[in-house]
Amino acid sequence: MLSAYICYSPTDGLQVLQVRDALKTLALSVREDVTPALDWSERKQALRQLLNEVDIVVIVLSPDNAGSKEAEFVWETARTLRRHIATFVVKSCTVPKELQGPHVYDLSSSNSYAEELLRFAGRINQLKDNLPRYDATNALVVRNEPYAPISSPSDFALSDWEQGIFVITVAVKHYTARRSAPTPLFEILPVLTGIKKSVDDIEVGILELKTGQARILARFDESEQRILSPILGRLDEQETALTAAILGALETRAFPAEELGQHLAAIHLALAEINARTAQISDQQITEAARQVAEIADDPGLDVKHKLKLTIPIVPLLLNYEGELELSSGLNLRKAWQSLRGWVSS
Repeated sequence: MLSAYICYSPTDGLQVLQVRDALKTLALSVREDVTPALDWSERKQALRQLLNEVDIVVIVLSPDNAGSKEAEFVWETARTLRRHIATFVVKSCTVPKELQGPHVYDLSSSNSYAEELLRFAGRINQLKDNLPRYDATNALVVRNEPYAPISSPSDFALSDWEQGIFVITVAVKHYTARRSAPTPLFEILPVLTGIKKSVDDIEVGILELKTGQARILARFDESEQRILSPILGRLDEQETALTAAILGALETRAFPAEELGQHLAAIHLALAEINARTAQISDQQITEAARQVAEIADDPGLDVKHKLKLTIPIVPLLLNYEGELELSSGLNLRKAWQSLRGWVSS
């Protein structure tokens, strides 16, 4: 069973209760506040010990917690210990840049509450039994096999029925927690109707996403498809559509060889950096994808245009996890991606 530590502000009592309940619904072992120490140095030591014992750190973010000295210490220590960090925004506030990324979940709106928790459930399912383990010196001691990407709710190891039950459970609990008396069924029905519409929208989005992925893969041969398929599985609908459009522009329009070479060099530098730091990166799927893509792109028998075509799909994935990968080449990679986007926006 995965364990999670919740970092929160005492002023967010109701929201913390809901988050705790949702985590337990996902079969997570929940760890909370430590016994207050006599001074800050002792408290930091106790927190560090606790963070070293859990798999996931959940930051319950609100205006009170966003600027907290303790919250900042928790997420900085969690990053040092290479713990997975999930940020739950329970009240509208600015997310610190250190926490920004794909693992931020907006629970501040009733309209998105259940859907965001369902997205988190997919991530938890992805992490189960696949988290790397470190010893007291922060050295990697257990490196599990790469896990399959979670690209949509349909990929969860949950049946449609189980997904529905989970969404309904968290939505009804979220709704009823705000009331002091039992909620009549006729008041819950509109909530369930809204969930059904959201699920229908998700199904449409999944279909469009898979269609976009198929269109991209059709541009490559079978061996290239095997490498690129897991990469595309981690892109969302918008990223997939943009990648397809850029590849279409590359195939149908003429670009200066120097420009193509500059874009390829920026991508190649990022791949080389990841390949040089494989042992320090816990996301094995990204490191394996970077290795395979770099090997193909190094083939002297391919021209620059084809090499760029092969490497473009991995760029949005690397940018999504730039913070976790700690890429020193990230700035050049972002500039290259911005330029590539310009191909289809001009």
